[in-house]
Amino acid sequence: MTDEQKTKVREIFPKFFDEENAVEKFKISIESLDEPEFLYHYTSIDTLEKIFTQSIKKEHFILRGTNIEYLNDYQELNIATEEMREIAQKFEKDGKDKVNKKFSKYLDHNKWKTIINLGGLLTVPYITSFSENSDSLPMWNMYGSNGSGVAIGCKKTDQETDNERTRWGKCFYEAEIFRNLFDKSFPVIYDSIDFKSGSLKVGGGMAFNSLSFFFCILKHKSFEFEKEWRLMKQLNIERNAIKFHPSNGVLKPFIENKFPKSDLKKIVLGPCADQKLSKRSVEMLLQNAGFSLNKKDENFVEVLISEAPYRII
Repeated sequence: MTDEQKTKVREIFPKFFDEENAVEKFKISIESLDEPEFLYHYTSIDTLEKIFTQSIKKEHFILRGTNIEYLNDYQELNIATEEMREIAQKFEKDGKDKVNKKFSKYLDHNKWKTIINLGGLLTVPYITSFSENSDSLPMWNMYGSNGSGVAIGCKKTDQETDNERTRWGKCFYEAEIFRNLFDKSFPVIYDSIDFKSGSLKVGGGMAFNSLSFFFCILKHKSFEFEKEWRLMKQLNIERNAIKFHPSNGVLKPFIENKFPKSDLKKIVLGPCADQKLSKRSVEMLLQNAGFSLNKKDENFVEVLISEAPYRII
C-alpha cells in the first residue's frame, strides 16, 4: 500500500490501527458496490434452443421464474423466517415489546409466509436466478448441464410489471446482514402484527411493502459461490399466469418473465460442449431469432467459449 492509501485506511478504521505500521498486518478486501454490467443465467442447451426458437418474430425472449418453495435450496424462506423469529425474541427479551404482546413463539414459517403474502392476497415470490460469474465451474456443474450448457448474459434492466410486485435483489449469505437490515425497522413491523382469538392480524401494509423480497435474498452460506442476483416477482392471487412443468416426479409452478431482446448481450458455452460445433449452431440459432453477429449492429450478441479446463472422461 502507498503512504496515501495507509493514511486513508487509518481514517476509515481508526480503532484498528494504534501503531504506525499496524496497517501492514492486515489483508483488506474491498468489494465494489457497483452493480455488474451483465448477469448470467445458466441453463441447458435444450432450454436455450426453446427460448430463442419461441422468440422468433417477437421483440422479447422468455426466462422462467420458479416458485421459491420449489428451488434447489429446500431451506428457501425458512432461513429468513427463523432469523426473523429470533429477532422478535430478542426484541421482547430486551424489553422493547411495550404492549407486552409476547408472541414471538407463534411466528413460525407458516405465519411469516402469511405475512409476506399479505394474508394470501399475493402469491409467494417467483424467482429467476442469475450469477455475477460468466464462467464458474461450480455453476456449470450445478446449473449448466454439468459443463455442457450455456450461460445467457443479460443487462439488468427493469421489467414491465403490469401491476405485479417486481424487484431485483442481490443475495447475501450471512445472517448478520439480514439482522442489521431490520435493526431499525423491526419495531414498526412488530407493532403491525397482532393475534386476536388465535388469528393472525396484520395492519399497516406499508411496513410489509418490501418484506417478501428481503426474505428471498438470504441464502445458506454453502451457496455463496453462486454470487446470485434474483429477479423476484409476486402476482395477485387471482391471476392465471402460473404454469407447471414436471421435474423429477414433481410439478413445479413457474411464470414467464419477458426480457426485451435488447437485454441479451452474451452467450457463454460451457467447457464440456463440443465448442466449435456448438458455437456455430448457437450463432445460427441467434440469427434465426433476429440477433446479429456483427459488432457494429445494435442487436449484436457475442458468443463466447468457457475457459475452464474441465472435461468429462
